[in-house]
Amino acid sequence: MIYVEKIKIHPNKELESRLYELSNNARFIFNYIMGESILLGIKKPNKIHIRKLRDMYRSLIKENNLTNKDGDVIDPSFLVSLKNTPSQIPDLVVDDVFRAWSTLKKRDKPSFRKKSDGKNSFTIHKKVESTFKYSDDVLTISKMQFKINPKKLRFKLDAKDIKVINISKNTYGWYLSITREIPDESIVLPKTGNNVGIDWGVKAFATDSDGDQVKFRDLV
Repeated sequence: MIYVEKIKIHPNKELESRLYELSNNARFIFNYIMGESILLGIKKPNKIHIRKLRDMYRSLIKENNLTNKDGDVIDPSFLVSLKNTPSQIPDLVVDDVFRAWSTLKKRDKPSFRKKSDGKNSFTIHKKVESTFKYSDDVLTISKMQFKINPKKLRFKLDAKDIKVINISKNTYGWYLSITREIPDESIVLPKTGNNVGIDWGVKAFATDSDGDQVKFRDLV
């Protein structure tokens, strides 16, 4: 079974700076490839077209020859940051750009992502077995380490089960959304023969007939 679990994380200032950096880079890569896809002049570019644009982007980064919309070579420090961006990010941007074109309705072209939107996120998928590592309640992703509270997890975390991780920030803070493939036998619950009632409330998110509660603060 594919299972997605979202948990809150509390990065220190150094790690948070890196998360913002990668979120910004993901936004830039999306906008760059989207811009180039529009210049193709094709009504709806397919994934082959978009992958070629991604490969072109990578070549320009490697040659230190990537330019902005005005034709100026991008600042060297930003080029270094883009070079140090995990390769999975431009890989998955291909899917995002393709999805933007595929869901296009009345508009002539998809929209770009704006920094002013306040959306910060990026996604890392499992490229090789060592993409994700988990040991002693610490999840390692692309040299970044996240302390995980195992009590917040529905199922025991095993790095080999992780398929994709999305890191995002909203009003309440930073979150990891972990997409995992859980063995079916792991989700079989023993039958107790007991009944339980659940009440959705205002003071608490949920209260069952045994008196157990899930409070709103437990969800963030």
